[in-house]
Amino acid sequence: MITLRARIIVALCLLALAAALPLRATAQDSPGAYKIGVVVMSDLLKDYKKREAKYADLETKVKELQAPIDALSTKITAMKENYDKNAPEMDADKRLTLESEIKNEYASYQAQLKESQQRIDILEEQVLKEVLSDIKDTITEVADREGYHLVLDGGGRSGGSVLYFANSINITPKILAELNKSSK
Repeated sequence: MITLRARIIVALCLLALAAALPLRATAQDSPGAYKIGVVVMSDLLKDYKKREAKYADLETKVKELQAPIDALSTKITAMKENYDKNAPEMDADKRLTLESEIKNEYASYQAQLKESQQRIDILEEQVLKEVLSDIKDTITEVADREGYHLVLDGGGRSGGSVLYFANSINITPKILAELNKSSK
């Protein structure tokens, strides 16, 4: 059994050892400290002006791709209405011919819709990759220039794993200003 005296001696030795060890500075601006920054990627994505411009361009392309699809939809609707209106007076061959034409137009519509959606998905992916690359490059440039050792994603919808951070280490506004300055 360890005596009280032995426990006190061990505690004093541990206390002396802890006091003798050099303490690492914890303040961000202290020499030898690690400099940590946090960004909120969802805010960067939302407020980056180049992303806004790229998505506006993408929206224009979507409308251009949608126009022929809408025209084909209108044509199919008119063909169907015409068929429904006139079917009782048509002979069987005429009905089959019109049904076949409507089915062919609808198949064409579906193919164009699928192709357009694939093109839109590819274009959107390209925009997102470009924007994320810009953001990551800017974070790296600022971190290197200002001596950050670590930059974390502070959360939001982008899936960051930081549960809390002090506003004093939030460099999102600094990164956003740099991004929007270089995107002009």
